[in-house]
Amino acid sequence: VGSGLEEECYTTKCKKGGCARGYKQTDSSWCFNWGWYNKEKCCKPTPAPTPTPTRKPSIDLPCQSITNIEALVLKETQKFSEENDGYSQHTEGPIEKVYCFGDYCDEKKLQSKKLEPTDIGDGTWTGWFSEEDGGVKDCPPNTFVERIRCRDSYCDDMNLYCVLFSNGGHYRFIEQEYTKYWSNEFSEEGEHHGSCGAGLAVVGMKCRGSNCDNITLRCRKWGKTECVGPDAGSNPLSNMLKGKTDCDYGSADCNVCVENVSSALTSVKVERGNLMGFNVDNDIVTAKNHWQGVTRLSSGGGMYLALTTGSSDDGGTLRIVKMGSRASAGSSKFGPNRSSPEEAPPKDDRLLQSSTRTSSDYKHGGGIQAVGNILGVTMDQPKSSIYPEGKVLFYDVSDPGNPVLKKELTRAQKVGAAGLTKLANENFLMVVGGFDDNKKLDFYELNEDLDPLRKLQWDKDIDGVIDAGTGIGNCWPYDTLLSTGCGNAYQSLSLVTQCSDGKVFMIGMHAETPLGWGYDRADLYELTLSGDKIKPKKVYESNDFKCGRWDGVDQCSFAAAGGIYIDPAGKLIFYGVEHDNDGPKGSGETQNSVKMVEFYYD
Repeated sequence: VGSGLEEECYTTKCKKGGCARGYKQTDSSWCFNWGWYNKEKCCKPTPAPTPTPTRKPSIDLPCQSITNIEALVLKETQKFSEENDGYSQHTEGPIEKVYCFGDYCDEKKLQSKKLEPTDIGDGTWTGWFSEEDGGVKDCPPNTFVERIRCRDSYCDDMNLYCVLFSNGGHYRFIEQEYTKYWSNEFSEEGEHHGSCGAGLAVVGMKCRGSNCDNITLRCRKWGKTECVGPDAGSNPLSNMLKGKTDCDYGSADCNVCVENVSSALTSVKVERGNLMGFNVDNDIVTAKNHWQGVTRLSSGGGMYLALTTGSSDDGGTLRIVKMGSRASAGSSKFGPNRSSPEEAPPKDDRLLQSSTRTSSDYKHGGGIQAVGNILGVTMDQPKSSIYPEGKVLFYDVSDPGNPVLKKELTRAQKVGAAGLTKLANENFLMVVGGFDDNKKLDFYELNEDLDPLRKLQWDKDIDGVIDAGTGIGNCWPYDTLLSTGCGNAYQSLSLVTQCSDGKVFMIGMHAETPLGWGYDRADLYELTLSGDKIKPKKVYESNDFKCGRWDGVDQCSFAAAGGIYIDPAGKLIFYGVEHDNDGPKGSGETQNSVKMVEFYYD
């Protein structure tokens, strides 16, 4: 670019000089006069629009279709390609048309029908595709493409962000899942766009040719609807609270049920846990980046723990610990691996550094739970505004030493803890908490592929906690610097199915205060259906789990990491891990160990 044309370069966002697409010039006069070519110093990213919190995704209610959607506003995104992480803007509604510009359809622009934020549910990314791997990618059932991401030269690889219509909104698909249509093939030549047509949404794509040049859209009909509501006896939401009761220990995607959940929790000996710990090879934990979530895995013979840490600028992290000295315990309670607070854990009980999985997008790991070989890991506090507020990462831990990422569920809100259980209809129920001051819960029904089918939201201030009439009351802990009388917010949420009737229960573990002072407790809720809401009924509030019974020195903290495990006999075992790694250092070890406690039944 010649002298005096710097401003023109910025205006056109050319790639060879000036700021690339998605960036803008800083206000520095030095940059404007002399340093326009210095992209690192003088170009700053333009933040992507922050996703708007949404309501419940769609459910299969009988509806009368009103297909007139012409009055909706058309929205066109800016052009996008692989630069600036390759994200398009949010379309805020179903995409009808995709435009191509430049060689090999390098740049793209999306046209959509703009909906209200409350008409759109949560979403998930499909994963990358291009012509080399078949060139076809479809959204999960009953979802539409709302955003696209590119990577590699000429936008060779694409990733589709697919969302549901919200249950509380006015729109949904009006034809069956199998009724879909293909558009005409298009590229940058000719009219340089492909269209599904009015009233049809993009629900998948395929491409062929170099750099995924020639594109075809998969389309499905949608419209505005009036729903008359389900018959009381056939409410599909009731399936979300019917757990699977015939699972064997070690099943690939299921946990053992518990005969009587309330009795199982009251049988846990909160006053005398097993003193435990494990070794680490690096000083990975600080006051800010501490242990956040823990669960014991049924895979690998029950010898492995999964934990999370955060918050860290390096990324929230999933970590795996092998309790090698506990092999003789099998899949029942571990038993103590330390005889006193001053004793270090055995060398065989150690964090596996090679199994660590660190998020490149998020700083904070949260509460976790496994259902069979599926481990749900929560991540939030995005490193950049281009990323959604939170994600649930689903890992295959059939080989605990090598967790493999299976699926991601993207959220427009934070996610501090998640619990999972298998349902009788072979789907999964997931609860998500840790957002909006911990005063809300989202309940997802996920299909066998872990794609969201529906979501219901519970709001403490609107829907309330049901009082079971047992004298416990309906106290719900949430985020606050002052005492609520209920303790501090839950740091872990775990789901358990009751054998006798398939009822689903939720266990929340928390401390009295944010810094861990005071009691450590576990509260039990029966999940109940009330209209189109899932509401928690508080049925038990535990006594204090004695993390500090060893000479008054805390060996665990539910304000840091807590989680449950169900053994082959259907008994509940609880684990608590300390905030930092300041346990005794063993002979030959370079770092202090991590203290923890196992609370068990007789």
